[in-house]
Amino acid sequence: YFGTGEGFYHFSAQGSGGILGEGIYKSSNGGSSFELLSATRPADPNNAQDGWGEVNVMASHPTKDIIYAGIGNGLRLSEDGGATWTNPLTTGSICWDVSISSEGVVHVVAGAKYYRSTDGLSFEEKSGTSLELFPQVSGRKRIKVAPSNPNYVYALAANESDDCLRWVRQSTDGGNTWI
Repeated sequence: YFGTGEGFYHFSAQGSGGILGEGIYKSSNGGSSFELLSATRPADPNNAQDGWGEVNVMASHPTKDIIYAGIGNGLRLSEDGGATWTNPLTTGSICWDVSISSEGVVHVVAGAKYYRSTDGLSFEEKSGTSLELFPQVSGRKRIKVAPSNPNYVYALAANESDDCLRWVRQSTDGGNTWI
């Protein structure tokens, strides 16, 4: 699988450069050829508001047949190899990143919020204004699970105005609390 489009570059504060994408392509023969998944083809390839025009990140579940796509207007998941997609979050905001632990816990940053799923399908928001919660801030964010320990999750955020580093956070309990 690979997603197309340059959502971070084309639609960011700079507002220029980059290109809209065509959706997601899939190879069924080890990468010799790829085919566009018709369910991900943008309805209007010139419309920046069609989320499939900017596939920012993709991930696959380690123990279930689930593919995740972080797109311009949220998170999508497919349980049938990309033939159909559902929206497990109602944010309507850009999905910045998806990271999955070796145990199958899915971590997502979308819009200004952080979400976590232990079953791969339903997500719980784990962000807020309390000190131990993931901070709700606008701007680009990245999240990664440590390969050596699935309880260690790291996140960083950039300033929306200049894309400079805003903060770095760590969770040592799988995303429940953050320091």
